[in-house]
Amino acid sequence: MRKGKIMATPITTVELAGRTSSGIATQIVDVRRKVVFDAAAEVIRDSCRRDPDEVFAWKHDLNRTIPIAVYCVYGHQVSQDIADALTISGFNVRYLEGGIAKWASEGRPQEAKSPESSSCNG
Repeated sequence: MRKGKIMATPITTVELAGRTSSGIATQIVDVRRKVVFDAAAEVIRDSCRRDPDEVFAWKHDLNRTIPIAVYCVYGHQVSQDIADALTISGFNVRYLEGGIAKWASEGRPQEAKSPESSSCNG
């Protein structure tokens, strides 16, 4: 448990996959650190990437009326910290349990990175 912080709520890969396959609006945000993101070939389908160190600058680009799922590599500190920060700011946000590593290991939908991977349209 991270002392002094609220505990963000996880969303499982099954839940997120169900939301996306059912067409339930969800903003999926990749918050992997830059070096990790740059080395990766793929992102979760329909996600956008944001720098976790700049959360207070880009949070205004998100739509407050649509739930948010954030992910990092394993669903640990990075995505949980971002989920905490966004929750404190009044967003409905959950972090992906197991991160993109679990998502990929289960064969869930991914796509090659592209310029659109950095575009979060709220």
